[in-house]
Amino acid sequence: MCLAKRPGRHSREPPALVRQRFSEADISNITPESHRYCANLFHSLESRGMYTPYGLKQTLVVPGTLGGATWSGGSLIQSWDICL
Repeated sequence: MCLAKRPGRHSREPPALVRQRFSEADISNITPESHRYCANLFHSLESRGMYTPYGLKQTLVVPGTLGGATWSGGSLIQSWDICL
């Protein structure tokens, strides 16, 4: 996504479409047992932040590789002066 660059307009970075990080604070608290299991699994995974490459250990990859946003092309909304 990009904002059209026109004289007098200020460009800004659009908000992320998907989760950019995952921390222990994001683990579910549905039940204490579920939280404990997920926390143990979380701490056993290899993760060095965004785009951690796969390795020989189980790896937490955020954002994931299964898609989410459609990559079908851009659209121009002239009345809003914006390119999506």
